[in-house]
Amino acid sequence: PAYIEVAEFDPLHDEGINYGISLKNAGIPVVINDTKGTIHMSSIVLSSEQTVKNMEIMSEFIKEYVHEKN
Repeated sequence: PAYIEVAEFDPLHDEGINYGISLKNAGIPVVINDTKGTIHMSSIVLSSEQTVKNMEIMSEFIKEYVHEKN
């Protein structure tokens, strides 16, 4: 499984989306978190509402895919 988070205003945004789609097409479970209104590395601002939301989405991914293997 893969968790991919991309920022709307990042030079690699489209590549991240395309990579996620390629993984999905290969049958790999993927969560693509396309964060609107963000820039590259915006998640370092821990007090940001968007960062908190991103952490929740990532936590759900970990609970679903990582914990199921243990």
